[in-house]
Amino acid sequence: MSSNSEKNISVIVPIYNAGRYLKRCLESVLVQKVNKLQLILVNDGSTDESPEICNWYAKQYPDSIEVIHKKNEGVSVARQVGLSHVKYKYLSFVDSDDWINKETYQTVLSSMERESVDIAWFGRRDWEGESTELVFHEVAEDPLVCVQKIFSQEQHGAVWNKVFRTDLIQEYGVHFPKNYNYCEDWSFCIQAFLHAKRVKFIKEPFYNYFQHENSILHTLGRKELIDRFLVFGHTLNLLPEEVKERFKPEISFDIAKSLLEALRFSCLTLEEIVDLYEGIGFEIAVNHTNPRLSYSRQVVLSDLLNRNFLIPHAHRWIKRAKHFRRKHICWRRLKHAMA
Repeated sequence: MSSNSEKNISVIVPIYNAGRYLKRCLESVLVQKVNKLQLILVNDGSTDESPEICNWYAKQYPDSIEVIHKKNEGVSVARQVGLSHVKYKYLSFVDSDDWINKETYQTVLSSMERESVDIAWFGRRDWEGESTELVFHEVAEDPLVCVQKIFSQEQHGAVWNKVFRTDLIQEYGVHFPKNYNYCEDWSFCIQAFLHAKRVKFIKEPFYNYFQHENSILHTLGRKELIDRFLVFGHTLNLLPEEVKERFKPEISFDIAKSLLEALRFSCLTLEEIVDLYEGIGFEIAVNHTNPRLSYSRQVVLSDLLNRNFLIPHAHRWIKRAKHFRRKHICWRRLKHAMA
């Protein structure tokens, strides 16, 4: 790994059928004012024009861009492959349908160098169509508090609005769980923050997070819900017992929210949900999960985990009824507006 310059950064972009948005993403990274930039493009078996776009940019910027073409194995493997090619002091990730502001890495790396920071965290702007929203979490600068707040869902465990010191990732073997493509970056962040000594939050919306019809939040299904439980088990197995005991209320809350989400989406049977929970190997404290978890939801979870499925089944039915009612109301309003 090179140390010739203070502002050297490797940026990993996992790519799968992102031709529609890819140029915007790559241009936003290439305009960054850093001393040395390594842009690692991992084409994960795309079947659209993405491979050609990657190759064209690599020819235009041969000193900055490295392209890796591989068979489709999912975003977790793609990011991990990218990690094996990193050569600079700092490391970041950008998703292929998103983009960053042009002053992002100049500002962030200057702050990290000045304050000897292991991980820098910055704000984001969410885009859905033409609508936009600034998103800031109240971020602690104590790494263990960050772990606590990621488990309690008070801070976002994504990798794309952060810059990591590469030595930290390599020294402690921080990795993406293989073959899981939902919450895999959550696991990476938990591991990284657990070993970090200094964290910095920069309250600027440098990252632009673009949601479209193919975004994971819009296509959440059976595979993603299963992955969430499997990633949880994988990650908790990496944590020391004292860490799990210290953060038991927050971990319990995070697992509880996963259980409730699995109930809401109706992609898994109640028996499957309980089996996945038991596979994690962590007994949650339902009554101490978090003040934000209502008493009624605690009752639903208690019955679910005791395999008394009457109340959980009713809870699922009510959630589905509310969902269809909202869709019906929206459709009626749309018809009225078009009349």
